[in-house]
Amino acid sequence: MSVASEFNKESVGPVEPSSAGGQALTGLDFSGRWAVPLGAAALALLCLVTYYPLQKGAFIWDDRQWLLVNSFVHHWKGLKFIWFKLSASPQYYPMVFSVFDVEWHLWGASALGYHLVNVLLQVGNALLLWWVLRKLRIPGAWLAAALFAIHPVQVETVGWVAELKNLLSAFFMFWAAGCFLNAWPMPESPTASQGAVEGQPAMRWGWYLLATGLYTLGLLSKTLACTLPVILLVLLWYRSARIRVRQVWSLAPWLLMGVAAGLVTIHIEHSNSVGTNGSHWAFSIGQRFIIAGRAFWFYISKLFWPNPLLEIYPRWNVNQMGGWQWIFPAAAVGLVAALWLLRRRIGRGPFAAILVFGLSIGPVLGFINFYTQLFTFVADHYQYIACIGVLVLAAAGLRLVTNRAGKWSQKAYWLMSIIILASLSLQSWGQSVLYESPAYLWGYVYRYNPNNFMTLTSYGASLISLGVQTHHPSVIRRGMRYLDASEKIWPNYSTTDVNLGQGYYYLGEYRQAMHKFMEFLIYAPESRLVRWQFADSLAHVHRYAAALAVYKEIAKDQPKDALAQWRMAEIYLVLGDKADARKHWLKAMALQPLWKNQKLTIPKWLAPKAHLPQ
Repeated sequence: MSVASEFNKESVGPVEPSSAGGQALTGLDFSGRWAVPLGAAALALLCLVTYYPLQKGAFIWDDRQWLLVNSFVHHWKGLKFIWFKLSASPQYYPMVFSVFDVEWHLWGASALGYHLVNVLLQVGNALLLWWVLRKLRIPGAWLAAALFAIHPVQVETVGWVAELKNLLSAFFMFWAAGCFLNAWPMPESPTASQGAVEGQPAMRWGWYLLATGLYTLGLLSKTLACTLPVILLVLLWYRSARIRVRQVWSLAPWLLMGVAAGLVTIHIEHSNSVGTNGSHWAFSIGQRFIIAGRAFWFYISKLFWPNPLLEIYPRWNVNQMGGWQWIFPAAAVGLVAALWLLRRRIGRGPFAAILVFGLSIGPVLGFINFYTQLFTFVADHYQYIACIGVLVLAAAGLRLVTNRAGKWSQKAYWLMSIIILASLSLQSWGQSVLYESPAYLWGYVYRYNPNNFMTLTSYGASLISLGVQTHHPSVIRRGMRYLDASEKIWPNYSTTDVNLGQGYYYLGEYRQAMHKFMEFLIYAPESRLVRWQFADSLAHVHRYAAALAVYKEIAKDQPKDALAQWRMAEIYLVLGDKADARKHWLKAMALQPLWKNQKLTIPKWLAPKAHLPQ
């Protein structure tokens, strides 16, 4: 049986039994009344077992910025800013932050709930993908969906709370794709001729409008959904070897929405809030093609050899790119060209699969600037959706190879599938365990990528946090050594400054903390936590006027902050201004009834020493 029969005949109906006597392939892998429920249950169980360690998962990396200190998701009133103010969040993904808002009101700062939602979304995405692949009559559809569900490269997306954006966007994309394929029934379908014009299938408007709404929600979850219209054109071509003008016109509004969403994201990426301008992103055209070519093959290689999988991969030296490295983009273009030329011989499937992979991964190959290029050019979560093209091709290939085993074809196929899925699930389980502790995760990354400033900063910060939680100053000191190493590689990085400042702060070295906080606040003057620690550091070293000024700014921005009023009362008491001390003490009492009848005294850490000026 040829590859062409595997892919092309599957697109129009069942394949006849092979000459070797093997079981016919319908591409659905299951038959019988209970096939779909059993297949769905198997997918769900596989996901739940594989990602079970995430029940102990912690918050990592930018979960703090996206969720823990994001006041817009802590209050219902923040929803209007999430939806109508571009600068309210790190990216304009209002669906994601709206879900975070709901989740925050359900389980607050407990990580378990967020990880459970991520895992359940991964289950839903696997089921929706299987649904779409069944519609396309892809051979090995269930295996492809299972590979997508539990492949180790997916752990980063499922285990990282902030990557809800990937999961939510994919959920709406898969659902929209299935509805769109329902809107344009296969030409061979009996219902396709109803209302057809000049032999063309009629579009079902109900399904189309539903698909359009779902696609819009996908764009509002993550801009990468903008690739869906082009991917759907590829799938229409794969299904029937042609694309009709009416089908193109039906996707035109989607393309316009995708372009608009892309421009918004690019604007935010280039704004001061994210910052992708400057010499660090000044790559030449040649460098960008080489980066893209290397990234293309890097992602494919990780699907077949997923070890090691890192939160941050080493950044390639762009200054040494050239010469022989042009082989990477040349080979990528050559692969696509070869599959196109061979499409009549081996079928449309391989070309369509690689094209879907390329279209999905294209926005993050390096032709467009994005922030993480500062420290790496690739990341596992970037190929969360793109990997489907390669995994579908691998699953269909296994179906084809085992079908040559004659009467043993089904048993050989499922035996190989179980072995592959078991090995991948085991590795994904081990990868998921890393997310139980930021220090554990970043220690693993440091083992393979020790010279990356972002790795050093993240590992150092996680150790400081661990030291604070366990009351071990030695662990804090150790974390600060990694931060010092990061600062030598990348001076004046604001995140390193603030983490060093917090290390000094928790060690009681307030003068050093004060200077590091000051450096950080130049870049992020609105950071509430850092302003608090900066003000406290100033007060600890008896710089009362400066501390008072910062507390006043905090109170101005947060009028209901009782602690700011209390701190100002204490400082006024130190300065001998009892009237102002009493005024702010009364405000604190009014804002915090639980402090009723609390006496205002000068704490020991705030009291001036004899040799210091009053």
